[in-house]
Amino acid sequence: MAPEKSPKTSNFCQGLSWEKPLELFDDLTVQLFPSGHLPGAASILLSYRTSQRTYKLLYTGDFSLSNLQLVEGLSIEALRGLSPDILIIEGSYGTIRHSHRRQQEKQLMQRIHECLTHGYSVVLPVPTLGLGQEILKLLRSHHQFTGRELDIWVDGEVANACDRYLDLLSEFPLSVQNFAKHQPLFWDERICPRLRRLTPQQRGKIGQNSCIVLTDDLTTLYDEGYLLSGLWVILFPASPNEGQTLESPEIMSLMERVSIHSESYVLAEHSDGRNTTQLIHNLRPQHIIFVHGSTINLRDLTNLEEL
Repeated sequence: MAPEKSPKTSNFCQGLSWEKPLELFDDLTVQLFPSGHLPGAASILLSYRTSQRTYKLLYTGDFSLSNLQLVEGLSIEALRGLSPDILIIEGSYGTIRHSHRRQQEKQLMQRIHECLTHGYSVVLPVPTLGLGQEILKLLRSHHQFTGRELDIWVDGEVANACDRYLDLLSEFPLSVQNFAKHQPLFWDERICPRLRRLTPQQRGKIGQNSCIVLTDDLTTLYDEGYLLSGLWVILFPASPNEGQTLESPEIMSLMERVSIHSESYVLAEHSDGRNTTQLIHNLRPQHIIFVHGSTINLRDLTNLEEL
């Protein structure tokens, strides 16, 4: 018999409505705003009231202003003119500017298409949450892949995360819900490209025909013999915040002992320099703290003359 949950543990988590102030104490409230980074990712506004004035602190967390495949971007309109006393904002990409999100998607789809056309299979190391599910939605809906005779295999915890996304489908943007009404968002063996979980039965078989594999553990995938058949290309996310990259120690060690061609691509789930400064100008904060980035990138942001 499972032990009964104590009141402390059963009340530990509480769902909060977006943008609706919640009073934590008589003088302190919190509001959550969708930050556009991942489904459910939130920016947090704390408001502290005194007899003289109200102090505001906004923590963006990881954020993106661009609409992704499965997430709508952080709304500037909801925060415009907020004028927080303190803004704590991520600086993952520093002052680097990226091309438009749809252009990034187009370039990645084109590169995968080229690899498959030339007889290669493609493996994409991705984090458990976020980037992998974005790419799967792209592959299911992009004109270069819809109806294509192709198998897409999803490995490990990335597959489990897809299940959690499906559990929460009613909380996703209407465009995603409408897509899922016409064809499965993820698992599908009927409509091409077929989307399947990677199982031990495919060991030594995948790669005989060109296919795509998404994994959050490339090293184990290789060591267990999944990439031994056929020709392979590994496409790594260029961002240091998006899972295993070419600079990851375990990947550098792996690449020293295998002869698989590798490249990197940009499909950013964090704000670039242009969008970071755009948000700051619309918020008009009194003080700014940059976090979540390399020392060089954060220094570049703090040295911007326009700030």
